[in-house]
Amino acid sequence: MTLLVLAVLAVLDVSFAGFRSAAGRDGRIFKQAYYRQAISRGIGAGALLIVTLSLLAVGAFAVSSQPGHLYDELVAIARRLVWVFGVYALIVVAALGLYATAKPALRIAATVTILGPLTLVRPLLIVAATVWAVSASRDPLAISFAIVASGGVLFVERALDRAYGRR
Repeated sequence: MTLLVLAVLAVLDVSFAGFRSAAGRDGRIFKQAYYRQAISRGIGAGALLIVTLSLLAVGAFAVSSQPGHLYDELVAIARRLVWVFGVYALIVVAALGLYATAKPALRIAATVTILGPLTLVRPLLIVAATVWAVSASRDPLAISFAIVASGGVLFVERALDRAYGRR
């Protein structure tokens, strides 16, 4: 269950990355369809990332001399990541809820005081959370997998950003 929650958080994160990558790069007045497409691209990229990581996990289990131990290590690492990313996601979703329902002054406050700063610290948070999560593990394969997975989330955002930057 923990791994599933982490996968959902990753897809949610890259869906927001799709929105962020598209924001401010289109001159249309009515941008709802444009942003829906950007979010959909982010979700697609996130799903592709999860499938890729799942295939890597199958490969890791196949080469591991102790697949049960590897699984336990991955779940322990994921549990730590879920705590950090879950709190982050709750704050972002709460700020987006405020943004969606509030008057313009509160929308600006939500953007300037919560969403903007959290977007800036996001890459550092991912790196710091990953370092913290793997610090309790001694399994090099589990540590490597966690680093690749976190790097994958950062890579997907860069790829989306570059794709929208070329348009």
